[in-house]
This record gives sequence, C-alpha cells and structure tokens, in this order.
Amino acid sequence: MTGISTERLATGPRHERPRAAGRWAAVLRTPLGLGAGLLVALVLVLAVIAPMLWSEPANADNVGDMLQGLSAEHWLGTDNLGRDLFLRVLVASRLSVTLALLATAIAVVAGLLLGTAPALLGRRLGRLAVAVVNIAVAFPGLLLALFFAVIFGTGTTGAVLAIGLAGAPTFARLAQTLVAEVIERDYVAAARIAGAGRFRVLVRHVLPNIGEPLVVTGKSTLARARWG
Repeated sequence: MTGISTERLATGPRHERPRAAGRWAAVLRTPLGLGAGLLVALVLVLAVIAPMLWSEPANADNVGDMLQGLSAEHWLGTDNLGRDLFLRVLVASRLSVTLALLATAIAVVAGLLLGTAPALLGRRLGRLAVAVVNIAVAFPGLLLALFFAVIFGTGTTGAVLAIGLAGAPTFARLAQTLVAEVIERDYVAAARIAGAGRFRVLVRHVLPNIGEPLVVTGKSTLARARWG
C-alpha cells in the first residue's frame, strides 16, 4: 500500500460520498420526494395539533347519528355511538405515530445488537448470534408478532413490544450482511493494525459506512409499524 497511510485507510471511503444534507436536498427537489416530504410533514403536524383541537367533538356521543355512512358532515361516517370517525382518526394519530416510533426503535436497537454481535463477540459467540437470527428470519413476521403478543399480553405495551421484536430479525439480518462485508475492507484492517479495538472499529469505521441501507430499512419498519 505504497503512498497510502494507515490513518487515511482507516477513515474509509466516506469522503467520496456527498453530504447527507445535499442528498436530502436533491430528493426534495424531485416531485415524488417533495410530495412525500409534505405528506410526512402534514401527518406530523396533525399528530401534534389534532388532539388539542378536536378531542372533545371526537368523543361526543350523538345517538341520532349512529352508524351513518360517508357524507359531507361525516367524511368517514360515524360509529355505533354516533361519533365522527374522521375526527377520531385525526385525534388518534398522535398515539399511533408515537407507538410506531417506539416499536421501530425497539426493532432497530434489537436488530443492531444482534446484527453487530458477530463483529463484537468473536467467532464462537458470533456464530450463535447468526444462528439466532437465521432461526428468527425463518418465521413470518406476523407469526413472530403473535408469539410475542402472547408473551407480553394485550394492551399498548404488549403491542409495541410484539411489533418491535417481530421486526428485529429482518433488521438484524441486513446489519449482519453489511457488517460482514465492510469489516473485511482495507481501511478496517488498517484500523485494527493501528490498535483500534472491536468496539471502536465497529462504531467509527463500520457503522458510518453502512448507515444508509439501515436507515432505509428503518423507515420501512416504521411504515409497517404505523399501518400494521
């Protein structure tokens, strides 16, 4: 490796990538990216303000309007107590978004722990982590969610834990594949030669170079948790 210092190798190829801010700006300049960004912003704004504005009318019973269909007055109809379903959906959006974020956080953290375990724990324990992920991935996500729901019980907490842990194996498999690919590169070997430990190599040289696909998968997990 003539002419290339160990320090330069250890930094990896991150300097060749455009800055994240520039990539986001490029995405938002496209019609699809701009539309998606505005839609996400609208959902987040409604999640914040809807409970403050429409909680009382959303919970108001109206026996005379029970089980009404779609109309100009009730955009999604009414339930068996005459409550407006559209307003109830808006008011519930804050709780729905919050629970989806919590479930996604659980999936990401658990997936990262399992996915990076082979790089941290060594060969023997790493093989055990790989085997656990392989077994978990073999089961459908819905079946895993039902399994964890039985363990944690019904209710909000049980649902969040079940959805989050059910999404962890897919995230872990992707993380394992990416880590195994990056950890064999020259700049990682140079970091090890320079005396960096396993944890430092993982945090400073591996994770920054596999962040993009993990972020994309995290967004997909958030979408499934939000609507699933």
